[in-house]
Amino acid sequence: MKRTGILIVDDSAFARSLIREIIGSAPDLQVIGEAADGVQAVRMNSELHPDLITLDITMPVMGGLEAIEQIMATAPVPILVLTSLTDADTAFQAISRGALEVAKKPQAAEADRVSLIAKISLLAKVPVIRHMRRSSQRSPISPPVLPRPLQGSTGRSIIAIAASTGGPKALAGLFGRMPADIPAPILIAQHIGGGFSAGLVSWLNQVSPLQVTTAHHHEQVLDGHAYIAPDGFHIEIDPFSCIRLTRSEPSDPYTPSCDRLFTSLASYIRTHAVGIILSGMGSDGTKGLTALHEAGGRTIAQDEESSVIFGMPKAAIEARCVDSILPLDAIAAQILAIIRYRGSLS
Repeated sequence: MKRTGILIVDDSAFARSLIREIIGSAPDLQVIGEAADGVQAVRMNSELHPDLITLDITMPVMGGLEAIEQIMATAPVPILVLTSLTDADTAFQAISRGALEVAKKPQAAEADRVSLIAKISLLAKVPVIRHMRRSSQRSPISPPVLPRPLQGSTGRSIIAIAASTGGPKALAGLFGRMPADIPAPILIAQHIGGGFSAGLVSWLNQVSPLQVTTAHHHEQVLDGHAYIAPDGFHIEIDPFSCIRLTRSEPSDPYTPSCDRLFTSLASYIRTHAVGIILSGMGSDGTKGLTALHEAGGRTIAQDEESSVIFGMPKAAIEARCVDSILPLDAIAAQILAIIRYRGSLS
């Protein structure tokens, strides 16, 4: 069986050694090269044709961001950014340039080993396309549809979004197409490594007209604002349209839980809720989206072609709890159509 070839890029010899040792412990993975700066990374990628690159951001000669641009413009390959929390803000800019995922540099702990091997094995299979440098061209937006008649009643619309692997890029694409004055608040359950939620908030504020913030317990939600669960907490809505944060337990399979977010909207917002499930691995969100669908809320899933990982949307689609299956660049228009139609009945 052919093993998955990995190119490690990091200016720290210690970091390269640890990453190499972790990858070497997986029977289906192998390190085929190591680079200490971006210039070496670009050259070795063209020579070795790895299945995936693990890449640091801050390096001499050529940093990670420029290296990603050159790699994605010449010989594209899946890239997993491994960096320290001090580079969290910059790390998400790597996604704009074509990287698939951002994660904290691993330590020697077993949980870090398992997580890194799982991410590499998953992302190495993702097809990537060539990125033209500094391109800002957008795809055409498909016309919105309303697949089910809405039940006329008064109330405020609230949007909930679930995402995992590939989610930060999807959120940036979605938010970039939303108006700053969208007449609804947005709550987000994004699976992300500990310590990176603040960096995600900062980056999304740079690429979106929305006001993106870290959620606070008992906070009243506002139109035009997007609220991201802080590290280690689940995010839900309460009966008074305030945010409810619950600390994660070790037994929780995912944090934040997409199921818990959607279920809270099914309980309290019902027909005024819009639930969207974006790129991600696994099935978190399907149970909650089913409850929301049955409560009369509108539900949307990102399509396979535009998803980095189709696991979460696919699970929801197969559960028959999705009203619309749309490419990422059509979801914002669909949300606005639903909210405006909802408002016309109030």
